[in-house]
Amino acid sequence: MSARLYSFDPPGLLRIDSGNKQPHNLVKTGSGGGGDDMIEARVARLESDVEYIKRDVSDIKATLSSVNTRVIGIETSLKAQKITLICCGAFASTVFAFCTFVFGSYVSKILDAINTLVLK
Repeated sequence: MSARLYSFDPPGLLRIDSGNKQPHNLVKTGSGGGGDDMIEARVARLESDVEYIKRDVSDIKATLSSVNTRVIGIETSLKAQKITLICCGAFASTVFAFCTFVFGSYVSKILDAINTLVLK
């Protein structure tokens, strides 16, 4: 057995190298070998199948494009929400720091006043 599995004869016939040197031809031999009378129907079926495959691939591309657009929209929305949360956190921290600075000395007095009102 040779290292090559396939070789091409000069007339263009494909032959499998397995020790048998007989070329495979597509002439009907009477044993249902898929001769010339069936090739046109088989090619027509393959062409039809390829058309369905092309249509399905086109549909898949359109769906993926739609999904990609939605994912980009979601990413943009998440980035905007992240920025909003950061800004709100910074604002709340600033307000808390300001209130602590301004009312820091009065907090204990305000709590004592509330306690006396509640406990009476």
